[in-house]
Amino acid sequence: MTEIGMTDAFRFLQLFIARALNSYGLRNIQEIESGEKTGDELVKISFSLLFWKMFFFMITHRCNPFNKAIVGIILSQRFIMEEVFQKGSITYMTKSSPTEKPEDAIRGLVEMRWIGKTIRVVIADDSRLLRRMVRDLLESSSNICVVGEASDGEETLEVVERTNPDVLLLDIVMPKKDGISVIKELMKKRPLPIVIFSSLTHDNADITLTALELGAVDFLLKPGSLPVPPDIGIIKDELIKKIRIAAYIGPVRLTINRMMLQRFDIKKTQFTHKIANVVVVIGASTGGPSIVRQIISRLPGDLPAAVLIVVHMPPLFTKLFAERLDQVSSLIVKEAVDGEKILTGHAYVAPGDFHMYVRKAIGGAVISLKKGPKIHGVRPALDATLESVADVFGPRTIAVVLTGMGCDGARGALKVKKHGGYVIAQDEASSIIYGMPKAVVDVGAADLVINYRAIPDVIVRLSRIREKVVDYHVK
Repeated sequence: MTEIGMTDAFRFLQLFIARALNSYGLRNIQEIESGEKTGDELVKISFSLLFWKMFFFMITHRCNPFNKAIVGIILSQRFIMEEVFQKGSITYMTKSSPTEKPEDAIRGLVEMRWIGKTIRVVIADDSRLLRRMVRDLLESSSNICVVGEASDGEETLEVVERTNPDVLLLDIVMPKKDGISVIKELMKKRPLPIVIFSSLTHDNADITLTALELGAVDFLLKPGSLPVPPDIGIIKDELIKKIRIAAYIGPVRLTINRMMLQRFDIKKTQFTHKIANVVVVIGASTGGPSIVRQIISRLPGDLPAAVLIVVHMPPLFTKLFAERLDQVSSLIVKEAVDGEKILTGHAYVAPGDFHMYVRKAIGGAVISLKKGPKIHGVRPALDATLESVADVFGPRTIAVVLTGMGCDGARGALKVKKHGGYVIAQDEASSIIYGMPKAVVDVGAADLVINYRAIPDVIVRLSRIREKVVDYHVK
C-alpha cells in the first residue's frame, strides 16, 4: 500500500494537510523528519521546510536506494521551483496565501491521480525480451503494476479491453495491426493515455509524430536506438516518469487533444520578407506538439514577426516536426540553422540536442545554436531561447508558454517581462499538462493567461503593435 510521508516546519500545517488528505482516502500518512527513511513503499510529498532543510530531505531521499521517488513538493518559496525539478520532483504547487482558501493548498496534490493508487499499465511490443525488460523497470516502482502484455496490434486491443489499464505503452511497428491503427480505434472506442515506445529512425519518427497528432500523450525512445546507450537507471527514471505523467493526464484531459485532430488545407502565398524586428517565441513540452500545430496553422504568411519554436524533442524528430508544420502553415517553417538571419513570416524550430539563441549581427539578428549543458534536464530549453531573445529584442519580444511538465520557460518569461516584452501563458483548462504555464504564472511573469485557440489572434495583433516600438531596433 502506498505510504505518504510529509514534513513541514509548522506543526499546525502538518495536521491540516493530514486531515485534508484523509478526506480523500489517503490514510497512510506519516509525519517524517528530513532524511529519515520510513519504508520501502514510501511516496514522498514534502511540504516546504526551511530552505536548507528541504534540500537536505530531497537529496537524502533521492540517494537512498530504499526510497522510490519524490513525486511532489509544495513550496512556500516559488523561486526555487527549478531546483525542485532538478532534484527529481514530478510536480509542485505553492502553499495558499492568506487570501486563498485553505483547500487550494492540496488541490494540485489530489489531482495527481496516481497518488494513493496503483497505476495499471499494458505493454505492447513485438519483442518479448523488451517487454520483459520494461516490465521489470516499471514494477521496480511501488505504485506501477503491469496488468497485461501484447505482441501485436490485434492482441493489444483485446488486452486493453480485458484489463482496463490506466496507461498503454505502445510500440508503433507491430504485426497484424500497427500502432497508428491501434490508436485510432482506441481513441474512438476507449480513450486512454498512450505513451509511444519508438526507435530513432526517420520512418519511426514520422509515425511517432502522427501518433502524437492522433492523441498519444508522449513518446520514449527505445534504448537500442540511441547513439550512446544511456545508463539503465536513467532509462528507468524516464520511463516511470512518463508513465506517471500519462496517468496524471487521465482520459478526461485527452478530450483536449482529440479536439485538435482536424487537417488543414494551406496554400502558401508569396510575400516579401524582411529582417525581423519582432520575435515570437513559442515553447511547449508534453501535450504541446498538437497545440503548436494549431497555433502555427492560424498565423498569416505576412506576419510582421519571426517565430522561434522550442519543443522538447530529440534530433530528427524536430526536423520532421518542422516539415509537418510547414505543410499546414502559411508561414515558412524550417528547422533552425546556425548563423541564418531571422526573417518575418518565418518560423524556426530549435533542433533536437541544441539550445537555440539569437545574437546581433551585421544586417540583423541571426540564430545561434549551441550544445551547452542541459537546462532542466532538456536540450533545447525554452529558457535559453527566451533569455537570449529578451536581451536582443527587448520589448519586441512576445513569449508564448504552452502545455508541458516542469518549469522550463518561467525564468526566461520573467526576463522577457523585465525587458518590456509580453508574456502569454496557456490557461489550465486547455492545457494537457498545466506545468510550464503554471510556473510562468506563479513567478508573476504572465501578462495574459488564455485558451490556446485565442493565442494566434493575440500574436498577430501584438506583432503589429510591437513592430512600432522604437527601442531595441535590431541593426
